[in-house]
Parts: sequence; structure tokens; C-alpha cells
Amino acid sequence: MANRRLEQFTYSSEKMPTHVFAQITFGSTGAPTLNFGGGFITSVTRNSAGDYTIVFKDKWSRLLGVSAVFNSGASLPAAPFMCVKDNSVAAAGKSIEIVFADGDTPAATDPASGEIVYLDFVLKNSSV
Repeated sequence: MANRRLEQFTYSSEKMPTHVFAQITFGSTGAPTLNFGGGFITSVTRNSAGDYTIVFKDKWSRLLGVSAVFNSGASLPAAPFMCVKDNSVAAAGKSIEIVFADGDTPAATDPASGEIVYLDFVLKNSSV
């Protein structure tokens, strides 16, 4: 569980769901820059084309969900689809691996340079 005092503000079938929000801007060759992670995310690393690992500061009981919304300016995003490749939020690594894909092939694809993604991780902060 996260080593913090968090406010519970929602009713849920899961005990202590917590939202962790992040904003990532992508540069050339898919290089990620973490703009904010609410103090809950320590790093974002590009593993390969479209494949990224996000490391959390704390361990969580489990991942309940994740969603992504792109801000790509005037055009459609280069890689609008996202999936979870590996979920280790409850393990020592405290990370999640996500993959972005284009809509045509679909193949793992880096978001275009200058694109911004807003992520909402829903994590369980209770062992019950």
C-alpha cells in the first residue's frame, strides 16, 4: 500500500481506490518527459517503439484500471490506442508497462513529437 495519507472521495466496490494522474509529453524518437505525476510517479522510460515503463514511488495492492487521453493539437494522435503489457504495481518494481499503438496496423508506435498524454491510474490502496 502507498505510504501516504490519502483522502477517499468515491464510493466503490473496492476498498480505498486511488486515482494517480500523470501528464507526459513526447519528444523526437518517442522520448517521454513526465510533466507531472502528483509526486506518485518517479520515472517514465521508453523501452522500444511505443513501449513505456512507468515506475511508481509506492507499491499498491493492485491496479484497478488505467485510461489515456491524448492532446495532439489539430490532428489525430499518432498512436491513439493503449494497452497494459505488464502490471507490477504490487511487486518490488512498483511499475506498469504500457504500449501505444496506431489504428491502422495495429503496431506498437511512439506518440508523435509534441503530443501529450493524460493518464489516469486507478490503484487499490488497501490490502482488504
